[in-house]
Amino acid sequence: MYLLRETLVQSLGDLAGVGRTCPVVFVGHCLGGMVLKKIALCAESFASQERSSPSLSRAYETFLKNVKGAFFLSTPSLGANVPITNLVNHGGPLLKNLKLLGTESARINAEFAKLRRRWKWITYGVFTANETETTKFLQSFYDTGGSDSELDSAPRYVSIVPEASARVDMDNFRVISGVDHFTSCQSTDSFAYLISFLVKIKNEEVNIWKPTFYGAVL
Repeated sequence: MYLLRETLVQSLGDLAGVGRTCPVVFVGHCLGGMVLKKIALCAESFASQERSSPSLSRAYETFLKNVKGAFFLSTPSLGANVPITNLVNHGGPLLKNLKLLGTESARINAEFAKLRRRWKWITYGVFTANETETTKFLQSFYDTGGSDSELDSAPRYVSIVPEASARVDMDNFRVISGVDHFTSCQSTDSFAYLISFLVKIKNEEVNIWKPTFYGAVL
């Protein structure tokens, strides 16, 4: 997560120039939402540590100032219901963030909550009510050394991200039905909520808003 967030925040800020002249809204699905939180925390770290290069520090401060909100689709802020523990334990460092009530996730959430209140960002969360067929989620299980017996014993359907996990620190929250964890991004309801979120931000920024509008989607 640490290396990923540094690479992304430098790509957004230094290479693409995102957030220099217009509002920014983050959009993240599942673990992408946690990565977005780390990107924001990394930008703050760069802004505070780069005192030897004031121009670089100002660039990240401008980026943070221009972020206006974050839209989360089934983000496991408190972890996820992963049917097979071995998938988390051996699936790579990023999947550690799926552990229910994990200490690292709790730290990320707490730091992001303070950061977004400092910069007055608003958050919007969407949760999918339908359970997900686990075969969609566990196709890569064999790559982590899983066995047929473990896979066979996993429940067929599960709510991968519990509602309580998706609700953490949300100013607005909606529950949608008819889609599962993986198809939530295709939902017309999700899209409608995202558009209403963007319109709300645009209306609040009407005096300084410009036609160009960046969104970081993960």
